Amino acid sequence: MNFFIMPTINFFLRSNNDKAKTFVLYCRVSYNNTKIEFSTTEKLIREEFDPKTQRCLSKNKPQRIFIDSLIDSIRYKAKMAMLQDIQINTAREIVELVLFPKPKEQYYIDELILKYIDSSKNEVRATTIQNHQVKLRNLEAFQKNKKQRFTIDSFTYKVADEYHNWIKQTAKTIKNTNATRNIIFIKMCIFKLMPKSDYTSFAIQNYTGPKDSVNKPVFLNATDRGKLLSFEPQSLYLRNVSDLFLFQCFTGLSYSDLQLFKIIESNGVLFIAGNRFKNEKPYQLPLLPEAKNILIKHSGNIPTMQNEPYNRGLKEVCAILDIEVRLSSHVGRKTFATMMNDRGVSRESVAIMLGHSSLRTSEQHYIGFSPGRLFLELEKIG
Repeated sequence: MNFFIMPTINFFLRSNNDKAKTFVLYCRVSYNNTKIEFSTTEKLIREEFDPKTQRCLSKNKPQRIFIDSLIDSIRYKAKMAMLQDIQINTAREIVELVLFPKPKEQYYIDELILKYIDSSKNEVRATTIQNHQVKLRNLEAFQKNKKQRFTIDSFTYKVADEYHNWIKQTAKTIKNTNATRNIIFIKMCIFKLMPKSDYTSFAIQNYTGPKDSVNKPVFLNATDRGKLLSFEPQSLYLRNVSDLFLFQCFTGLSYSDLQLFKIIESNGVLFIAGNRFKNEKPYQLPLLPEAKNILIKHSGNIPTMQNEPYNRGLKEVCAILDIEVRLSSHVGRKTFATMMNDRGVSRESVAIMLGHSSLRTSEQHYIGFSPGRLFLELEKIG
């Protein structure tokens, strides 16, 4: 084996037609006084390739990423060919190893996803499995639409971009992030199940996809919370809706966790504790007086209510109290997070109270801006 003399690899554009608008990207491999050229079949206009830097200059980001990845991949494979346990004497032998490697097993993406779902059934919640199955059905429908079954090699950046747009059109979602999650899920399945030697260069390993800008958290201010606290409707249904939402505002519990918490005592202080239904992440938070009063009012058991009538009731409460914020379970959690931050609780502690795995999730999506925290910090200075 030759560990010291490496091949020289250069890329350039070529066309047999002087009037051509696009040019084919070629690769030239030089080694041991021999050289060989081959076409990559990719086409670019003259201004989209810089021969000095050997990089694509296309304004189309997916195309630019794909071409640069292709160049890097060929260069890497050609040089790695020198490290194989065989004698290489010519540039042609290197190219044959790069372009015509020994046949390898074809990994179909739908098979990998199905295998991952089956292997995860005893490790994650049923709702998570259902989300995985939705992503698998999305891929199967896309393959049917394209009349092609994709492998990890044929699912390129271009295909990923087409899949992203297809999901937005078919699933009728306006969010880029929701569509991108389907492709990130494919990446995760590949990383989880394939031997590292087989996925070191799969087509979309660096794919991140477009994401939506983060919206500012929506929460209830002190005035609106005061309206709810003094709200005494004649209807038992609306009283239960109001109390249930207030309990979320003063505990930060999600809708799924409302019936799963327990009350514990530590050093004379009452806490609400449990494991989140969504991710089984443990949480613990102080039992605030407002939440304690609601528990007392309902003899220790908060009202039980299905999601649909709960949301319908929240709309009625908004209209009656003239609250502009559209109420939901997440608004309750965000109200709690913002309120705790205003009272001087560290954001790390807020994340623990909410049962978040990431502090970034709490900061970006749950803790809204209000002057309370600023006034508190200014008081410390004064």
